Formats: sequence, C-alpha cells, structure tokens
Amino acid sequence: MRVVLDASVALAAVLPDEDSTFARSALAMAANDGLVVPALWAYEIQNGLVTAIRRDRIDEPSAMEALRAIGLLGAEVDCPREYGREAEIALRHGLTAYDAAYLVVALKTGAHLATTDATMQRAAKAAGVSLFVPPV
Repeated sequence: MRVVLDASVALAAVLPDEDSTFARSALAMAANDGLVVPALWAYEIQNGLVTAIRRDRIDEPSAMEALRAIGLLGAEVDCPREYGREAEIALRHGLTAYDAAYLVVALKTGAHLATTDATMQRAAKAAGVSLFVPPV
C-alpha cells in the first residue's frame, strides 16, 4: 500500500545522526509501494536538509545526494483542488495546516500515514486513516 511520509520521517531516514528503524522501514515501503505527499513536502525536505547543513548534522554533498535519492522515489505530489479542507482538519484535530495536509492526502488516497508525531497519530486514528506500522 502507498505511503504518505511526513517530512520529519523522511529526514530521519537520511540524516546520519538519526538512527530510525521506523523511518528507514517507511522509506523502503514508499520505494516499493509508492509515495504520495502534499505539495509542501519538497520544500519541507529541502529546508530540513538546509537546516541540518547549517547545524553541522550533514555535509552539503551528502545532503544533495539525499535529495537526489529522495527525488528518485518518484513521489506523487497531491495539490489541493480547493481551499479549506486542511484548515477544517487542523481545527478539528489540533494540528497545524501543514500537518493537516499530510492527513488530507492520506484520506484522499487511502495511503498509510508514516509519522512519529503523537498529535498527528491521534488525528489519523480519529479520522480513520491507517498508520504505517513497520513489518516485524
């Protein structure tokens, strides 16, 4: 089944100082089964890596290689067709509109949501979105 990866999970999979089995498993499933993301995802990934470079968590060549690898995943980018759905979800579940965008994409596509954010996990469960669970 396709996966919606929140940006923090994708970044945890590529940053050398992160040791996240969850993130690597989610990224592997996305590579195998398909990745679908909100339009803001590309900017969040790039900003996360720029910040990581500035904080000496990763060097620039490694960050650019990570971006190339992420680009090879061939993410399906979901753009909102109307405005307001993310705001409704954000208000209903105590999320930011940015986080709600991931939940809306999962709702629209039926994809598993891969997140480690407890608030997003609660919102996903309440909205009937299945969460990514790494294989045992």
